[in-house]
Amino acid sequence: MKDNRRKRRRQKLIVCNENDVNSVETAIANENAELPMGRALWKIDSMDQKTSEQFSSKEFIMRDLSLERTRLKLKELQSGFIDDMEEKMQRVLADVIKEVGNPENDQKLFDESLNCLDKMKPTREGTLPDKQFLTRNSLLTDLFEIKHIRTIYHIFVAILIILFLNTLIYDLTDTGRPKFGFGLILWNFGDIKTVIMIWICMMAGVFSLYLMFHFYASNRHKVPLKHLKLWDQCWLVAFILYVCALLYFPLASLLEHNLPPASSLIVLMEKIRLMMKSYAFVRNNTPKVLAYQPKDSNNDKQSHSPCPGFSQFLYYLFAPTLVYRDSYPRTDSVRWRVVAWSFTEVIGIIFYVSFIFERLLKFQFEHFGKSRVESKDVIVSIFNTMMPATLAMLCAFFCLLHSWQNAFAEMLCFADRMFYKVCAKNRINICEWKKE
Repeated sequence: MKDNRRKRRRQKLIVCNENDVNSVETAIANENAELPMGRALWKIDSMDQKTSEQFSSKEFIMRDLSLERTRLKLKELQSGFIDDMEEKMQRVLADVIKEVGNPENDQKLFDESLNCLDKMKPTREGTLPDKQFLTRNSLLTDLFEIKHIRTIYHIFVAILIILFLNTLIYDLTDTGRPKFGFGLILWNFGDIKTVIMIWICMMAGVFSLYLMFHFYASNRHKVPLKHLKLWDQCWLVAFILYVCALLYFPLASLLEHNLPPASSLIVLMEKIRLMMKSYAFVRNNTPKVLAYQPKDSNNDKQSHSPCPGFSQFLYYLFAPTLVYRDSYPRTDSVRWRVVAWSFTEVIGIIFYVSFIFERLLKFQFEHFGKSRVESKDVIVSIFNTMMPATLAMLCAFFCLLHSWQNAFAEMLCFADRMFYKVCAKNRINICEWKKE
């Protein structure tokens, strides 16, 4: 019975279709029967080959699918990265616009017509506009409130630290002890006693000018009318002689004592400053003296003399401006922390310039004149010193026109601190160094 069943099943396996190979394997596994080598086994082998081809095609398809998914993921990452960068740039621009203000305020920084709002219209045709003092900060003070622009300030601080480390390592390897640029600083500011004496003499001359102008203004109305022109001419000659003396004697003292560069620069700058302040004081008050009438002395609104008081002259003498006014806009109090920081910046810039000369400029000229100088050496020296010289010029600008001026303005409660401006002329932005 069992043998007959096996025969029938074997016959079914022999005549089976090519698509029933899996059924053949299942039947053989269930019955544990041996198939004869024949047509059925050949068909099973052909099906195995086709099955392997199907599996290999599936592998290629799966590989293509995985590559496509990877490409899509990379595309998503790329688009996401671009979106993140655009979002961050928009945030940065929004911060800048928020801190600087609306476009009209930005235009005020670079529009010459808006920058000259402190100039009043001239009363007469052909005369210069009169300056109007306003309560305002320096340009860099306002710009440094923006964190993105304050980064430039931090870059210069980083350069100062690098120059300090460079000088320190060079001193330790060359001499065995640090100098920190003190040698160059002390040499430049040498003979400081002579500088102080020259400055005291110049200040005494300026005070004598005030006394002479006060005498001239207080007694002019007492001079007879026929001698009034001679009186004015004599005092004009006296003022010209004073200016010539102020120009000559400090320079002669400087050359006589052979002062070093920084000390000479102090004397020369103070000489020019006092001369310009003296001229501005006399030029501004002379029309008042000429228009003064004796009958106005009985008026309570005016003083007996048209000459300003000594306290006004003394305040003007140290105020960071060259334009004389009887009164200026004032701040409520002195911020001594701002004063201390401004003088700290001045000291830091002195060391900054010292490091620049020690490490970048000194070696260019220390052997100058000992041998024949050729044209190519001069050209190379010019281009080698161009960058450090520009850096030193920027330091001088920041030290004199920003830190030093703001320190004295803060101590004197001087409110108008626009000592320099950015003007636009012929579509070129230039920095106008002015001390008005």
